Amino acid sequence: MRKINVKLKDASYEILIGPAILSEVAESFKKLGCAGKVVIVTNSIVKNLYGYSVQDSLAAAGFNP
Repeated sequence: MRKINVKLKDASYEILIGPAILSEVAESFKKLGCAGKVVIVTNSIVKNLYGYSVQDSLAAAGFNP
């Protein structure tokens, strides 16, 4: 998995890129200390391809997408 650090004045964050990363998204969120509500930002094409499986995976892991 590749990590890209985005550094902004008021906030910074990482972007994770890699094969099969969608199957690891819930576990990655847990490792970051995330819990509760999460928001999926996408477009209609990506949503139709991957959005529902990501949503279901997050919900199964205890998140509220």
